[in-house]
Amino acid sequence: MKDIPEKRCVISPSNAFWLHYLSLEKSLLEISEYIAINKDNYQCYSFKNMQMFFAVCSEIDSIFKHIQRNVYSDITGVENLNIVKNIAMLREIFPLVNETSITTNIDGSVIEFKPFEELFSDYVQNNSKNKEKPRSWWQQYNDVKHQRLDNFSKANLKNLLESLSALHVLNLIYALSLEPELVENYETVLIQASVNRQYPILQLTNSGVRSYAGGGSGFYAGFLTNECLPEYRDRNI
Repeated sequence: MKDIPEKRCVISPSNAFWLHYLSLEKSLLEISEYIAINKDNYQCYSFKNMQMFFAVCSEIDSIFKHIQRNVYSDITGVENLNIVKNIAMLREIFPLVNETSITTNIDGSVIEFKPFEELFSDYVQNNSKNKEKPRSWWQQYNDVKHQRLDNFSKANLKNLLESLSALHVLNLIYALSLEPELVENYETVLIQASVNRQYPILQLTNSGVRSYAGGGSGFYAGFLTNECLPEYRDRNI
């Protein structure tokens, strides 16, 4: 990636998934008025956290289905897909997102997540049924969803931030999946989103704001590989 990349994927300003994601970020900002977004407060939980945790994970389930349809045009039974099948799809088509890092700095504390790292690697083999069961923030979401009285504390800030980070990554993958010719070499594609409405508060690590020569809209942009391209920062592309 020594040269300015020719391959770009631009998220449409009317992309309903991206607009909903930005709306969820606004909800996180509301939470930050009461709970500082830093590691000291990772275990803080509340009904507001739980409501947002449910909303984020529900959106994750929905966007996964659309990605599956886009990358497997002949897929059937998409409504019956589960997290194991969804992670299997990522491992096959977008394996490098295992290392994709998301950074945020809302309250003066830089926090970084690799939201799919555990979902890719932390599997439990069930020999009797020959199935794999993923754990981590997604499993804790299910714990809260199905056994709330026993697991309310799992609706905490850490799980919320990790799930929202995962949704951020999935929005970028969804945009890529709309352009099949970009999927094969997705790691080389610069993904852009207009920042006219809102600059995302969760961002790909080593991403930045870029503008086109001669003016025009600004863009939040980065690579799923977190490729650091300092020569592109603070310059026109």
